[in-house]
Amino acid sequence: MQETKLLIVYATSDGQTAKIARRIADVAGSEPDVECRLFDVREVHPEAIGWCNRIVLAAFVHFGRHPRAMLRFVRGHRDALQAMPSAFVSVSGASASPKGEADSKRYVAMFLRKSGWTPMQVERVAGATLYTRYNPLVRFVMRRAALAAGSQDLDITRDFEYTDWDQVDRFARGFVSVAAARVA
Repeated sequence: MQETKLLIVYATSDGQTAKIARRIADVAGSEPDVECRLFDVREVHPEAIGWCNRIVLAAFVHFGRHPRAMLRFVRGHRDALQAMPSAFVSVSGASASPKGEADSKRYVAMFLRKSGWTPMQVERVAGATLYTRYNPLVRFVMRRAALAAGSQDLDITRDFEYTDWDQVDRFARGFVSVAAARVA
């Protein structure tokens, strides 16, 4: 059986997507014959794409969009991404509520359409609302968005984490096993 060389590239602004990407690396890397490398999209080495035979890209959503840095990365490496088992993990507060599901799906569809990439798997993961890390303007906007979405998490003196870590673990194990089966 071929060794799995999994590259995980993430874009984060407040740290939650980095935390999720690290968890994917830890869980997938604990599987037999799996080696993981983890990079922020702004610091990924060009040779990393040539090293891996599987890839996971993880990116946050703010105000309905994934970061431009991830879009540029995908466009710049689209052929390589299409040639190997790949997955896209979209981290969004919209994924935390049933009401936000449609928005979350729309954000992913828009990103994939703009990038021209068709990953083997897409996973939508709930992120976090980190009021204590936001500047006053962003805190105000995020609280208004939470209020409009019907959220009860409006206390700006604390943070709210919505990530389902069991979902993240299942994704990491599942992607490695499904990707291995497709290559075998």
